Amino acid sequence: MKRFGVIGLGNFGFYIARTLAEEKCEVIAIDRDPVKVQKVSEFVDMAVVGDATDIELLKKLGLAETEAVIVSTGDSIQYSILVTMFLKELGALNVVAKAISEEHARVLEKVGADQVIIPEKEMAIKSAKSLATPNMIDFVPLSEEYIVAEISPSEIMMGKSLAEVQLRNKYNVQLLAVKEVVPDRLIFVPSPDYKFKDSDILLLLGKKEDIETLRKV
Repeated sequence: MKRFGVIGLGNFGFYIARTLAEEKCEVIAIDRDPVKVQKVSEFVDMAVVGDATDIELLKKLGLAETEAVIVSTGDSIQYSILVTMFLKELGALNVVAKAISEEHARVLEKVGADQVIIPEKEMAIKSAKSLATPNMIDFVPLSEEYIVAEISPSEIMMGKSLAEVQLRNKYNVQLLAVKEVVPDRLIFVPSPDYKFKDSDILLLLGKKEDIETLRKV
């Protein structure tokens, strides 16, 4: 079983901890607020009231030996920086830190955070893109050029087979999977004779501009 530490149990930390637990992972959750610790205690394996800048506490809980430690300490910038630094000094291999600004993110990276998340920024970008591109349901950036995106089929695809639409040859995108609503099932790498329906959700890999072109046709 994978083990994770979650330090800071505001909304972000709470849902990270609960979701990891729901995914059958062992979770150690820490916060200085007893109310927040009590709230998460029914979901996780261990919920601890404590100060995560106490190196002895971090050692005692064995956080350096976990799969990853998520540092989500709200607006307390100094606290998150110190916790991240101490975890790296103890040998934690994967520290994922939440930042509240670009400047905060740069400092966290300087003290050793392996991954920095700015939730408000990432949600704002996704929300803006979904508003600007209504039938793009979701996307994950893989690089500056390539994304994995969920889109609804465009008009020219309706009732046609994958072989007829020729996504790779005409649009330079790869169809990874189709989620059918009726019936409710997921089809990985559909066969060439699969016919698209308006209720389908397509999972595509390609360059941003190519997926955008397909979305508009």
